[in-house]
Amino acid sequence: MKGIPEGLRSRARRWGKLWGVPHLADSVTVEFSPRFRSSLGLCRPVEGRVRLAAHLTNGRPELLEEVLCHELAHVAVYRLHGRSVRLHGPEWKGMVRSAGFEPRVRFHREEGGFPARAPRPGFSQTPPGLRRVTDLLGDRVGGSFRASVSNGAQASP
Repeated sequence: MKGIPEGLRSRARRWGKLWGVPHLADSVTVEFSPRFRSSLGLCRPVEGRVRLAAHLTNGRPELLEEVLCHELAHVAVYRLHGRSVRLHGPEWKGMVRSAGFEPRVRFHREEGGFPARAPRPGFSQTPPGLRRVTDLLGDRVGGSFRASVSNGAQASP
């Protein structure tokens, strides 16, 4: 899907006017990606392109609106100031606040509506250093051991 979702287009037009970029909503491409695992949105302000996590369309509408506002504010800041300002600087924060949101950069995993993480194929959930220590100790109880992640794990009696 490209373009701003119909239900949010009027809000995006209002934000653009509020921010001094009246044609913002009609000049930005918005796409939804199922590949996002740890991010809710990505903005390419020079290209006028925003990519959002696909799972946002199935979650809380307020979260989708907030993330879209966050990313559109990046485009607006770029169009007004170019690269002369910080990514999440005062100009960006002011725009997000004026749209009615608290400017924030991070969301808690549960709050972001992320699906539960499944282990990625070919990757162990156990850090390699810990696995080596566990393999060396086996089922032994007690005793002492010394582990060095950088030099490998060594067991001592």
